[in-house]
Parts: sequence; structure tokens; C-alpha cells
Amino acid sequence: MSALDLVNVCKNFGSNQALSDVSFSVPDGEFLGLLGHNGAGKSTLIEIIVGLVEKSCGMVSVFGHDLDKEPMIAKSCIGLVSQDYNFNQFDTVMQVVVNQAGLYGIPYKTAVSRAKEYLEILQIAERSNEQTRFLSGGMKKRMMLARAVIHQPKLLILDELTSGVDIEVRYLIWDFLRELNRKGTTIIMITHYLEEIENLCNNVVILNRGRVVDIDSVENLQKKLVSFDVVITVSEPVEPELLQDLDINIISEYSFELKLDLGKATYTDLIQKLAQRGFRVVSIKEKASRLEQYFMYLRDHHL
Repeated sequence: MSALDLVNVCKNFGSNQALSDVSFSVPDGEFLGLLGHNGAGKSTLIEIIVGLVEKSCGMVSVFGHDLDKEPMIAKSCIGLVSQDYNFNQFDTVMQVVVNQAGLYGIPYKTAVSRAKEYLEILQIAERSNEQTRFLSGGMKKRMMLARAVIHQPKLLILDELTSGVDIEVRYLIWDFLRELNRKGTTIIMITHYLEEIENLCNNVVILNRGRVVDIDSVENLQKKLVSFDVVITVSEPVEPELLQDLDINIISEYSFELKLDLGKATYTDLIQKLAQRGFRVVSIKEKASRLEQYFMYLRDHHL
């Protein structure tokens, strides 16, 4: 059974079409990345899935439960961490998490036990009795994650969870999510950090202007990039006239960038070509990850 099925989902806000004919399925146990530039329709799609926004057309099914016909059952399967801090700033951390459990009929003792466990893993247990208004942004995000999983949902949706979070906390959250996914929780992640997609996700859905423009595994998406930009550092000052046919962009006296066509050349070919012209290469690195460069290519192509 699929964790999520979307069939021809669309959403109109007046004359503005935010989503158009969005269809894809998420297998049970998947870790899916949802990518798209600002305004692509990602958050609108998530809000439709969790029942916060009414779709204009199409069908949404969560673990076989149609969102229109069985909304309460479908929603009970979902945990959500939204972009916004949507909790009472004067409640304590423990109150925020435990009160969420009460909405799902979880006994108080069970809720407290789970809350302590999750807050401990996410390293904010020592702040359990403090009002949430005194927490840092990263602590609030971790508390919201604990709140989202308190009822042990089968589908967890994360909308920019690690935005503004420092790198150590991000790694802590990654480990927590990996363990949830290993135990069977299906996860859908919206993020602008493409390294998160590369480190965590199996497959990726890319949206552009409310439409799905690609669905594939991270590995296959990276392979679709036929050329990519590389930054080269050399030991002697760059002489542009020696590199005219390579279409370079000079960054500094000792470095430049160019596009490497994977179908016509390799790193070895490039190094040899530069050596023939008197350049000794100190380093070559990709300007950005291949997934990021493919995402940018898709965005520009569809725009």
C-alpha cells in the first residue's frame, strides 16, 4: 500500500493556479524530498495533504484513506512540522508536546513518557518546564518535531524543518529522522538545503509553477546532468588568451570556472588539456552539487 497517493490535484486561488494536475505516489517507508523554488507550490500541496487547505480538484489518499471520504482517519496518520511557530508561547515545552497527544486520544501517562523520550533524544529535555517563548529558534524546531511524532504517525511531513538551524543541531535532527524512517515511518521533506536531500532521501519530486517536472531517485537525477560547472585553481596566474576556446569565467588571478561536458571530457582530459597549455592544476571542485545544478537547470528550462 502507498503511504500517499495524489491524483490530478489542482488548486486555484482566484485566477491564480497554484497547483495544476499534480499526480504521484509515495511508497510506504519512503524518504521523499520535495523540491521547488519559492512559489512553486510546495507548501500549498502540503497544506492540502494535511487538510489545512481545500483542493480545487483531484484526489488525495493517505494509506488508502480518501481525504474527502475519511478525513479523520487520513489525518490521524499524519504528523506535520510546519514552517511557522504555531503553538502557545506561554505554554511549557512539555505542555505543547503532551497537549498534542491529547488530540489523538493518547493517555496522559503514555504521552508524558513519549514526550520525555523524544525531548531527551533531541537534547531539549532540560528545557521541558520552560515557557516556549524563551527557547531559541533551533530548540523550537526540535520541540515541534517532538510534537509532530508524539502520536507516532505513519507519515511525517516536514516543511523547512532545519531552516535557520545550526549545523550540529541539523545533524542531530538527521539522525533522529533516519531512525524514524528505519523503523518504518514514511517521511516527506521540503527543504532548500540540497545536501539534506542527498544525505537523507531516496527519491525526489521537483515542482515548478505548480506542476511536477521530474520524479526520480537522487542518484538518477544526478546522472541526468550532462554538464556541470567546475572551479579550477592553478599554480600560476591565469592567462585568458591561453584558455579562450574553453569559455572560462575568471574568478581570481589563480582560479577560474568552466563548464565540463560529461559526454565529451573527463577530469583527466581537462587536466591534460590545461597541462599542454602550461597550467599546473592545484585543485578542481564542482561549483555546486550535481543535484543542485540539475535543479537549477530544470528551473531555468521550465521558466
